[in-house]
Amino acid sequence: MNLVLFLSKTIVVSAVLYSYYWGFLRNEKFHHYNRFYLLSIPILSILIPLMKIPLPNFFSQGDGNGVQILRVVSGNWEEAVVLTAQKSWFSTWFSWQNIAWGIYTTIGLILLGGIFKSVFDVVQLARKYDYQKINEIKFYETTEPSTPFSFLNHIFWNRQINIDSKAGSQIFRHELYHVKQKHSTDILFMELVGTLFWFNPFFHLVKKEIKTVHEFLADQYAAAETNKYDYAELLAWQSYNQKQINLINPFFHNQIKRRIAMITQLKNSRFGYISRLMALPLMFLLFCAFGLKLKNMKTNPLPTNKPITVIIDPGHGGDFEGGQGIDGASEKELNLAISKQIQKLSKEYNVNVILTRDKDETVGNASSLKEDLQNRVKIADGSNPDMFISIHANSDVADPAKNGFEIYVSAKNAFFQQSKILGSALTNAIKNTYSISPDLKQRDEGILVLKETKTPAVMVECGYISNKEDLAFISDPKNQEKIARDILEGVVKYASSNLENTNKIESTKQSIDTSGYTKISGNKINSVEISNSAVVIKYKDNTSTEIKREGYFTDSKPTVIDKNEIDEVTYNDHVFYLTKKDGSTLITILSKKPTNDISTNSNNAKAIFTKVEIEAEYPGGQAGWIKYLNTNFKYPDEAINKEIQGTVVSKFIIDTNGVVSNIQIIKSANKILDDETISVIKNSGHWIPAVQNGRKVISYKIQPLVYKLDK
Repeated sequence: MNLVLFLSKTIVVSAVLYSYYWGFLRNEKFHHYNRFYLLSIPILSILIPLMKIPLPNFFSQGDGNGVQILRVVSGNWEEAVVLTAQKSWFSTWFSWQNIAWGIYTTIGLILLGGIFKSVFDVVQLARKYDYQKINEIKFYETTEPSTPFSFLNHIFWNRQINIDSKAGSQIFRHELYHVKQKHSTDILFMELVGTLFWFNPFFHLVKKEIKTVHEFLADQYAAAETNKYDYAELLAWQSYNQKQINLINPFFHNQIKRRIAMITQLKNSRFGYISRLMALPLMFLLFCAFGLKLKNMKTNPLPTNKPITVIIDPGHGGDFEGGQGIDGASEKELNLAISKQIQKLSKEYNVNVILTRDKDETVGNASSLKEDLQNRVKIADGSNPDMFISIHANSDVADPAKNGFEIYVSAKNAFFQQSKILGSALTNAIKNTYSISPDLKQRDEGILVLKETKTPAVMVECGYISNKEDLAFISDPKNQEKIARDILEGVVKYASSNLENTNKIESTKQSIDTSGYTKISGNKINSVEISNSAVVIKYKDNTSTEIKREGYFTDSKPTVIDKNEIDEVTYNDHVFYLTKKDGSTLITILSKKPTNDISTNSNNAKAIFTKVEIEAEYPGGQAGWIKYLNTNFKYPDEAINKEIQGTVVSKFIIDTNGVVSNIQIIKSANKILDDETISVIKNSGHWIPAVQNGRKVISYKIQPLVYKLDK
């Protein structure tokens, strides 16, 4: 819970409870009740805001098992490198949060020092005088002007008062009652509460009232065996100013008028019984207002003994930090925290969760981003999952107003239709908890883990960590639990919508318009071999069909599928579909033109490509690029002093020799950071050039750099 919100709630609860005391209980004669009511105020004020007891929301409406498929809109994807700089010690600590903590701590320590001083004064007084032991009580005869008073099991008496006199006997009974009822512990408790919550005025008022109630109780006991009017006369006669110690129970308390009125009051009013009873419904209302939390009814687990298997992929990890948010928030850490919550709660939903990583590291000790992503795909392919969900968080430092969750799918996934159903189910589950885009999004170039996994796959962007509200929400462990439950409920909803077709989520065959296609049943086929140049279908009667592939393809080696896997093949002049017996679909493009969407120059040797089959990259890949930046980059001092940060996106050309040229800033954050971006790229040395159609080509490279001031 947000600390400011918690402290505000403690003030509200204490204000309501104390106001009720002041209006209906104060100056009534049920002192024991009032004592414990007052002591309960700080306890309830602290505990009730901390309580979060889930209450099922029976009025929430579900939408049945059917999932309404959302439309898919195009989006963009860029991998950014984060460059972080440490602020100076002074800049780091000179913030309003630290100033507030400094003030809070200073005042708290001063008040705590006051408590220690009061205890020290009593200890010094006890050392100064001898005592007599009366049962468990230590009785000190002193000449101190602040006496008589009691503290814990000590009674400090004034020698000028004859204990055997009528007045002395009454005063002794008064102090004896304080000791027996352990009133000093009440005061110590309230002093400590007042030290921790010194900003709450109602706790200080409660402390003052408890001291008064203590005197009412002791007066009532002392006057029980004598004339109460004589006792009231004694109080009035001795009502003069005295030096007092905060923690003690002095006999001559300054609430003399109220004490005399309470002694001489004849009886309790009938209204007092009602006011005591009505305190209970008041506490119940406060508990309901602050301690209960409406929770939508959890989706029932699947009515099957076999759990759903889901790959949960915490994005980034190790050297690949992902986006950076305000206050130094790390995407990779948030991704992992949410993913672990999903795994922790999964058994409640009859879901088996497999994490691609469970710690801050690259998957399979990958040395490059591409290898890391491919390792995630291998985990998915080797686990035969029912679906794949990648957990990420967005970041756009240049536009901190961007907010809300987003879900991405890839049209290149063989189970695109089912991915849309899964994304739609997750969207419907999450929208009740936090704002989320009403449409599914699609990357222009696809996302490797979504594109290559052989199962329905989505990416959940859990808000923008560059947005203050989003970051505060997803950083809270309690909200991470909410997100995890929503995702699991979406998983169950998706799975339930497919149960009518099969016990396994295998109603995921790619929907194909087969008009104009050639279709061949798998019971006629012996094997299918797919290579760079052709697709060869070999039949059981020892005949074969060879389908030429036109264009440039980069399959590393031929893929062979045997008869035990093949259910059906369907193809035309452009695309070949192989439907497997397990319900999955393999799609092979038969004809493809070389991509060169920028250059209008017919001389391909001088063409500048923006889309290539193998991108230009820094030697050593992403890890090498990060190592270069860590070794050679220095955050500009002027930017640190002026607290300048943001995302700079540059565009530059890498020729066939790997030489960098024509560096341009296409998204600026600040001229200081722009100039540093140009400098760091210009001095980066030779890159590995891009490859198109098997040869090196000149290409554009777009590189985002996120400049971040760490705390």
